[in-house]
Amino acid sequence: MSGRWTEQQLSRLRALEALGLSASQIATDLGISKNAVIGKQWNLRRQARATKAVMAAEGVGLGALYICLEDGCDWSGDLPSDGACPCCRSALTAVRFGCGE
Repeated sequence: MSGRWTEQQLSRLRALEALGLSASQIATDLGISKNAVIGKQWNLRRQARATKAVMAAEGVGLGALYICLEDGCDWSGDLPSDGACPCCRSALTAVRFGCGE
């Protein structure tokens, strides 16, 4: 990995983490080192802690990221208008995130 995370990698990391995969499993899925995953998870949690109060104050609720769990497909993003994966046309899985307070 070049040291910079793409939006697609970040979305996939968040989705796989929300599904309960370990750092090692996520690293294998993304094709990067386990240490890179752990470091990014730590940074994301630190950023989340810093912004959680702001989100709650602004009334931001839960959101969802949609992922495709089909073998060989690594798509993740907002829900397409037809509800199917744009790559392979499979059903998508919603992963909830955000401030639920």
